[in-house]
Amino acid sequence: MPALREAALTPATEDQIRQIIGARFALFPQPQRNDGQWAAWWADYYDALRGLTPYAVEAGMAAWVRSPEAEFMAKPGKLRELALTVPNENVWARAHHRAQTASRPVASQQEPAKPEPERERPSPEAVKAMLADFRLKMAEKDTFRDIRAKIRPSPQARVDETGISAEARALMARHA
Repeated sequence: MPALREAALTPATEDQIRQIIGARFALFPQPQRNDGQWAAWWADYYDALRGLTPYAVEAGMAAWVRSPEAEFMAKPGKLRELALTVPNENVWARAHHRAQTASRPVASQQEPAKPEPERERPSPEAVKAMLADFRLKMAEKDTFRDIRAKIRPSPQARVDETGISAEARALMARHA
């Protein structure tokens, strides 16, 4: 399995990137460049696609060809984005996944899970006693205190020269 894992995760080499992109030159013709310009052009693609598998690069390039915006060769960043988001046909990754699945123990070979011990349930009399105790404790509390609408002065009330309305003054007097 380590060999399958390595094959599945091996990044594309510069030659593989050049081969994948170069195969599309018939579809996206390139202008004449001197050797220095070509070296810089390829270096941008190598830098952008570094770390991706050849399968991912090929899937990204195929997605660009199918794209309606594909009038010219894909920019390195766009090609990387497509390579990372488009599903690819990485046969080695699929083989690695299948080998991992095959090496797992089958459910019938595993030990059966032990059931949890059942907790003791209270008797009906105990439940009635707990409920009666709860009712006694809750009878002392005002359970609707937080639910009731708070009495507040109207924001549209007329205010006097102090800036306080008669409603607000009455509310302050009740809480004082």
